[in-house]
Amino acid sequence: MYHFSRFIYICGLGFLFCVTSVYATSIGVTPAEFMQGDPARITIEGVSRDDIDSLSWGNTPLPLFEYEGKVSSIVGVDLSTRPGLSVLTLRLVDGTVITKQVRVGSRKRTTAPLGIPDKMGGNTPTAESNLMKMFVQENAILAQLTSTTTPLWHDSFQYPLSDTRVSDSFGYVRQTGASTIFHRGTDFEADIGTPVYALSDGVVRLMRQFTAYGKIIVVDYGSNISAYYLHLSQMNVRKDELVEKGQVIGLSGDTGYALSPHLHLSIKIHGASIDPMKFFTLLGPR
Repeated sequence: MYHFSRFIYICGLGFLFCVTSVYATSIGVTPAEFMQGDPARITIEGVSRDDIDSLSWGNTPLPLFEYEGKVSSIVGVDLSTRPGLSVLTLRLVDGTVITKQVRVGSRKRTTAPLGIPDKMGGNTPTAESNLMKMFVQENAILAQLTSTTTPLWHDSFQYPLSDTRVSDSFGYVRQTGASTIFHRGTDFEADIGTPVYALSDGVVRLMRQFTAYGKIIVVDYGSNISAYYLHLSQMNVRKDELVEKGQVIGLSGDTGYALSPHLHLSIKIHGASIDPMKFFTLLGPR
């Protein structure tokens, strides 16, 4: 926690005594230690939202929101971020500048094999080459999507499924033939046709069928937070549709590059893919 003291001194003619008020502006980071691929919640105490001009992580501006009665923000550290020190900068409207250094740790790299399903050509060099081309094309489309800084979500985020058993975790490297692919999401166990829920209030930025990612829905929740729901069997929403927390937006499936039915959930903060399960520990069900 970083503390910056501000002083108010009240005294004048006719007063028999003087009053000095001291309060501290603090920047808190939760968790205190985090690594590549992690989200972190920023909490600012000692000032109101109106006292703040801006908050930034390096050169990236961070949107502010109220959470549990405190001025807050959230930052996402991408898997490709270089480990080391990063700087949070808080600027107040009175010209005060407060900085806090935060250390980003290195994520241990683990690798596991993952084959190509027969429906996509099986484990052949040709199928592998085609799959990698599809990833490049589809990622280029997804990279054009943006999230609004204004919070659309309220209170907290819920899980995308009623059953939250994880079948494959975030952040490891999948070895497919001679190619390597970072798993930038969490896979939840789900039979085909399982209801998939909106994490909170938001707006649908994309719904379409890809070759690699299958049927996909992307929901913008504001505060630079977006969720990507992959391999669906059915999509129940339209582009630009407003959705409410808990609304069934689709059904899970095994479309695209999926060896078995499941829900793949990716969460991006300002374009950085982060660990969804750690996101839920920060802004999830309470």
